[in-house]
Amino acid sequence: MSEQINRYAARIHRLFNHGDMSYHLAKLLEESGELSAAVTKSQGEEAVCDEVADVVLSALVIGVASCGHKDFDEIIERKLSALENDPNYQNFKPPQ
Repeated sequence: MSEQINRYAARIHRLFNHGDMSYHLAKLLEESGELSAAVTKSQGEEAVCDEVADVVLSALVIGVASCGHKDFDEIIERKLSALENDPNYQNFKPPQ
């Protein structure tokens, strides 16, 4: 997926390089609610995957607007590496 996120970010910049940040944040929250509904109401894999994509794209819209043309691949890699080395995440087990 390397460089793919940066390509998505560039496309998002062209499409959504306008609007109020409050709108984009509200959209992210709306999409998160739809993802929650898809998961908790067992709407099926396709519905969940579509909602995940909506959440990721909404978050990238905010990221591009807030961070400019940063290297998102590098930022995500750095964050994942930090999480992998964080003892709080190394033994994480979801509640059952």
